[in-house]
Amino acid sequence: MVIFDSKDMAATIRNFMASYDSLATQGLHPALGIQRHVLNTPLGKCFAIGYLWSSPDLDTGRKYLDQICSFGQTLHMGVQEMTIPEWMDQTATFAPKLAYGRNCTISIRQLTEEVAEVISREVAKMPNDRSTLFLIHQLVGPSEIKDERSVFGARMAHYCLEFIATASRQERVKEVWEWAVTFRDAVRNTDERNILTSTYISMTPPTESCSIAIYGENWERLLEIKRQYDPMNIFKHALPQFPSGSLR
Repeated sequence: MVIFDSKDMAATIRNFMASYDSLATQGLHPALGIQRHVLNTPLGKCFAIGYLWSSPDLDTGRKYLDQICSFGQTLHMGVQEMTIPEWMDQTATFAPKLAYGRNCTISIRQLTEEVAEVISREVAKMPNDRSTLFLIHQLVGPSEIKDERSVFGARMAHYCLEFIATASRQERVKEVWEWAVTFRDAVRNTDERNILTSTYISMTPPTESCSIAIYGENWERLLEIKRQYDPMNIFKHALPQFPSGSLR
């Protein structure tokens, strides 16, 4: 993980996004993966990235890392070579053992200036709780290729904005959830041509999930499988959750 000086959060985010977009126009190595997020730390609210390099060409990976670190003033640079289990163990040290709440998400085609403005404004309002954070995932590379064997339809390059609306104390759940929904809806109110109708089902509350948008043309096939193997809807708490009328 790389943590950047975020005294001016809006400027930090804008500078990073502009620099990374400029790098991306040159073509990114398929082994490169970064996850942008804003989290609460002992130093206050900070913009950080998770850096992943999945290639034995470590020299190129280090060059990318040096370049990305130059996109802001770094407060902490903890990137090191490790196995996937080691990476998972390290990641777990940043996560609280207990949290209350849920998350929500929205997917967009591009991190436009309009979206960047919303992000800069809304992350400043993020509740000061170690369990609360905001993440930006990016789908690129082989994942963009449509696979007819997959039920998931969102197979174009896009960004997933994830709002981790969890709190360390139950009494803060309402406050954190209201922040997340306000943030998500502010993004949703930007240029509608930039918004994807589908979301990630594992990151979307069932009450807000639109399965038809998520599964696309495969939704009817999924319904037929459900009618055949679980007509009584025994597994009603599984995801996706099927509307009762759709099983008749």
